[in-house]
Amino acid sequence: MVAEGGANTGTNLRGLAERLAAAGGSLTSGPAPGGGFRVTAVLPVEADAQAA
Repeated sequence: MVAEGGANTGTNLRGLAERLAAAGGSLTSGPAPGGGFRVTAVLPVEADAQAA
């Protein structure tokens, strides 16, 4: 989303990818096989959270 005056508000896929990268994750997006669009987000899980 671009706010009035052209400022990026960080609510688009690029902004999401930047926030995921800052948290140690990643984002991929693009056409899905057979049609549609796929967005995949990967975030690291801490060892303590896995035991819960």
